[in-house]
Amino acid sequence: MAEVLRIGLDIRRLRNEIAEFTRPEPELAILYSKSSIIQVPPQLIRAGRTPYLDAVFSTWEGARYLGCRLGFVSEKQVLAGKLARFKLLIVPAAKYSRDDVVDGVLEYVNNGGVAVIAPESFLFDEYARENDRVTGLGLKVTDITLPQVLGEGELVQNYDQSFTQTIVYGDVKRTVRTERADIFEKNQPSLETKGLVQSLDAGKNAVLARFDNGKPAVVLVKRGKGLIYYLASPLVSQSYHEFLSPLAEQLGLKRPVVAVDNDGKLITGVEVRSVERKSDYLVYASNLGGEAVEFTLKGEKEIGTVEDLRSLRVVPGGRVKLGPWGETIFKVKKSL
Repeated sequence: MAEVLRIGLDIRRLRNEIAEFTRPEPELAILYSKSSIIQVPPQLIRAGRTPYLDAVFSTWEGARYLGCRLGFVSEKQVLAGKLARFKLLIVPAAKYSRDDVVDGVLEYVNNGGVAVIAPESFLFDEYARENDRVTGLGLKVTDITLPQVLGEGELVQNYDQSFTQTIVYGDVKRTVRTERADIFEKNQPSLETKGLVQSLDAGKNAVLARFDNGKPAVVLVKRGKGLIYYLASPLVSQSYHEFLSPLAEQLGLKRPVVAVDNDGKLITGVEVRSVERKSDYLVYASNLGGEAVEFTLKGEKEIGTVEDLRSLRVVPGGRVKLGPWGETIFKVKKSL
């Protein structure tokens, strides 16, 4: 109870600082596809999560630790031309899409945007009629390996009296080896995929990563002034993070201060985001786990004194130890 009261008082005391984090507009967005939500295969009607929703969750989890504000963009907003405000668009297995929405995404890329497209995006229209737009990218899907259905879980009644039943799939995880090129020029992480696997003919496009059997796993498509990173299989959340981290750096997403581990890599398990003010930066950190986490605050430019605004204590060297489920806001002085 004491902690709840303390949080309430801190929210009131730091209301102006908290409001600062709503000011910057997101530069990274996930496509919210109503068409893909509505169209559900019959065998998944009662499933707790469809392939599209699973892809949304995985990409969201992979992107939330990049240190920048993350948003969503709807099909209506795409048609209204609002993609232009984003530097990076993630298309999470939007299997069913309106033709004009796909046109809007491709126009965004032609004009200099960057998109990450997960399989099986852009294969059917909103009425579940075949409408393969992937071949227009110079790619050809020659085969698809689907995870084996092992059975069904227990029927569970939800709070709204509806029922869900989990579909149990076999293990279809694959290892992906990245090439020394483009976003993987400095570092070549080993990525892990889950779910279906597309066999791709990359055509004249560059292959940035391959499965153990040598087939393309990540393909770079150059289109107009922009780029498309096409995945042959959905990544697990941690691998999405490892894939998106160098891409965020390449695109120069606004992150004046980030949290890094002892190896200089972005911390995961703790959501950290920063905003710039005239003489300082504000940084919030939220530990989403039950274990204490240590990290260092690192600025794009050299930073000065770091102060925890909840405890009102200085953090020496910007080295932070955040307790289980802990949340706080730091004020980071700009170096003179």
